[in-house]
Amino acid sequence: MKIKITLTDEKGNTYFGTADLTKSSGSSGSKTLIPTAKPKKKRPADVVSELHKEGFFKEEKGLDETAKKLKSKGFNFGKSSIYMALQSAEYLKQNGPKGKSKFIQKYPPS
Repeated sequence: MKIKITLTDEKGNTYFGTADLTKSSGSSGSKTLIPTAKPKKKRPADVVSELHKEGFFKEEKGLDETAKKLKSKGFNFGKSSIYMALQSAEYLKQNGPKGKSKFIQKYPPS
């Protein structure tokens, strides 16, 4: 028997998978289902948005501070990618000259 599985986690990420089940021969031969779908990869803009939702940008933060925070969460994006995500975030205001910019939230996360 083939089954299809759809799961949605608390963050709204959806996972799809299938599994082939075989009839048990009377013993409690339970099968472990291995998901076939991989979680969606996060982009720098996604994790910068998560930092904003956590209140990270309540006070001004520079590129180095942001990169360090992302690294502590297991993300190893290049600084240029992080900087582009910070610049394009509509919910952040950029202060200071290029290269020494600091970013602060325009409004609190909802």
